[in-house]
Amino acid sequence: MRRFECTEDGSSKFWEVEVRGSGVLVRFGKIGTNGQEKLKDHGSPAAAERESEKLIAEKTKKGYAPVGASGEAKKPAKKDAPAKKDPKPTAKKAATPSTGHGVRELLWQAPTDRDAMRVWADSLAQSGDPRGEFMQLRLLDDPTPAQSAKAAALEKKLGGKLVGPARPFLDYWSFDGNGMVDMVHCDGNKLVDGWDEIRWLNPRLTLCLTTLRKQTMATIAKISALPLAEIYFLRIESGLTDRALAALAPALGSVRNLSLACNEITAAGLLAAAPHLTSLEFLCVAPPVSERDMDGACNALAEAVAACPSLQGLRAIQFFRHGQPDAAHFALLEKMPHAKTALATFYPPYDANTIDAWKRGEVDE
Repeated sequence: MRRFECTEDGSSKFWEVEVRGSGVLVRFGKIGTNGQEKLKDHGSPAAAERESEKLIAEKTKKGYAPVGASGEAKKPAKKDAPAKKDPKPTAKKAATPSTGHGVRELLWQAPTDRDAMRVWADSLAQSGDPRGEFMQLRLLDDPTPAQSAKAAALEKKLGGKLVGPARPFLDYWSFDGNGMVDMVHCDGNKLVDGWDEIRWLNPRLTLCLTTLRKQTMATIAKISALPLAEIYFLRIESGLTDRALAALAPALGSVRNLSLACNEITAAGLLAAAPHLTSLEFLCVAPPVSERDMDGACNALAEAVAACPSLQGLRAIQFFRHGQPDAAHFALLEKMPHAKTALATFYPPYDANTIDAWKRGEVDE
């Protein structure tokens, strides 16, 4: 429970707040007494968190100061002296705004909950992170033309600042309709260096990993040490070879959505790596770019996928751009126990919502 006290002008009052599930519990009264308690339900944990942050903001405006670990309240600035301005927040501070009540973790537990997104946006805004206002505008249910124009102007003006502290590690990024970064491109070394920032961009992030072909096996070993399952959809588009895939495969064991297209991976390489790929629900593959018999290579990949016991949990399989299996090999994929969709397209998968739709068997014609 967070405690605040007010001792201005002879006052001696305390106020405490705690989120309990979908409810907000407040306790208040004179310092030294037990005070009174009130518990109010707000329908959902996200709404309760939002109400808690709102109440805290209201109390601090009225002169209440948070009580530190020593039990002493921070003294507010004197009324006749200008309050010291907080230093401009650094990227690191903006990356991790106050999460005393699990603000960020709340969104990661409910990644499609717009109320949880609003709580996250409010927390960012309160910490001085420009992403907060941008998200607040994008999360309006019925924005006015002026509000939509302001969001567009912020995106144009602030550019990379809206990516937050992950910006130095990224080559490309895009935003979803809620104002969150939904897709990024980066190379292997930058992923290793910026992992702590990149992982917190979005619980449904698409990460496109590039240029592994030009990097050493030592870099692949570093990537293998990362908890890659925290990325919702991992696209490896880097000229990855069978040998490199074999080194990386153990780290892919908990990855649910994976693209191995735009690489030099053969059916034999996929078969060798497949025993590690035990959690896959979506897989995108394509023949090696250097392959001459694209359709034949696609048939071989389809046979490999259908034959692997570890891949039987796949719900959607996509062949991207270079050739496609024939009808008989598509039938092999469609007979897999959990398969809802098997398709070939000329465009890459990039959106978490599209992948989820394919896993449900929903395909736009």
